Amino acid sequence: MGDTMVDGTYRATLDTPLGRKTGTLTVACSGDGRVSGTLAALGKRYPLVCGAPRREGPSTVVPLSGRLSMLLQTVPFTCDARFDGNRVTGTVRTPYGDVRIEGERVRARQ
Repeated sequence: MGDTMVDGTYRATLDTPLGRKTGTLTVACSGDGRVSGTLAALGKRYPLVCGAPRREGPSTVVPLSGRLSMLLQTVPFTCDARFDGNRVTGTVRTPYGDVRIEGERVRARQ
């Protein structure tokens, strides 16, 4: 499923144990159903491994995973990002606990 409804750049807020952090989440779907993305947060840019999007009612859910550099270590994470119109929400799961993410689309894919 190539779901262009999730395409775009989202201003994202992560509720971390170190306080609220902001960044941008960029997601793009190709015509063959593949999804690519990046997360720019905590002063760095992280490529995302994106799974196949799936419909859940009115929402589109995209599995995301990657690695974040935090303090002196690299931390793996997974997240089922739920896209609803211009909003994205999800829970980022790490070995050190969960982090809530939410955001608003600021630019659709050109």
